[in-house]
Amino acid sequence: LLSGKYDLDHTAVLMSQTGGGCRASNYIGFIRRALEKAGMAQIPVISINANGMETNPGFTYTPSMLVKALQAVVYGDVFMRVLYATRPYEAVPGSANALHEKWKNIC
Repeated sequence: LLSGKYDLDHTAVLMSQTGGGCRASNYIGFIRRALEKAGMAQIPVISINANGMETNPGFTYTPSMLVKALQAVVYGDVFMRVLYATRPYEAVPGSANALHEKWKNIC
């Protein structure tokens, strides 16, 4: 956010929360406080949680959005595991990356 690459008036921070009694439940508040101290209080911190511990006025998500987000996580994990495991054995240098890009664009 400090790099200047982003329009801070059209940026948000998204984080998942478990809702349990662990320290991660406090991270949203810490992030909000850090943004405020950095002069970026206008940046919303959005919590994705299943128990309603944080409300996010102006932001809603649907079950289909959650499904697509989970698909993206699975695709990303599969692609990286396959790419890292395949690249050392490619016969043509760069072919693993090319195949990765092809299927990333398809997905």
